[in-house]
Amino acid sequence: MIASRQEGAARWRHRRRGRLQWPMLLALMVLWVMLWGQLTVANLLGGLAVAIVVKVVFPLPPIIFEGKLRPLSIIRLIGFFVSGMLQASIEVSIEILRPREPRNALIEVPLRGDSDLVLTLTAEIVCLIPGSVVVEVHRTTHTLYVHSLNVRDDEAVEHARAHVYDIERRVVDAMGSQAHREAVRAASSPKGGRK
Repeated sequence: MIASRQEGAARWRHRRRGRLQWPMLLALMVLWVMLWGQLTVANLLGGLAVAIVVKVVFPLPPIIFEGKLRPLSIIRLIGFFVSGMLQASIEVSIEILRPREPRNALIEVPLRGDSDLVLTLTAEIVCLIPGSVVVEVHRTTHTLYVHSLNVRDDEAVEHARAHVYDIERRVVDAMGSQAHREAVRAASSPKGGRK
């Protein structure tokens, strides 16, 4: 899998070297105009020049979307996220008010798929729910390193890891490809190894 990713990245660099991504250029131009606070021809041209320089000097790999948007699963993901934020906010508040010192852990969580989009969205949701933050991401191995609050024993470590896997599963259900969904389900099953 890693060799094919490296080959794909090399092909991408070769194809993209002379090409600019117009949606990204437009977004950078809008940001430039917003920073200056005035919509003028000079600001638009200056924004275009800066955007081209940024895209040429700092090219980003494209995030390829091979999945399918599932509206009902997206609504469930949003509901899970909102309820998780509320519940975690209460738990973090209680933990802060306790007189004892909290125990934390840095947990390695190798994700079960190989989609950069799922990796990014899972990491963002983990960071936005209070009590945990992603401190490092390894794109080549699709591994997240999560700092988690109130982890006192091995059972709590596994619970925190299972929480990240649950987030990944919900993201994949909402917008993953059928093959990715099946891979996550297989890995989630007792025979699949990871929980």
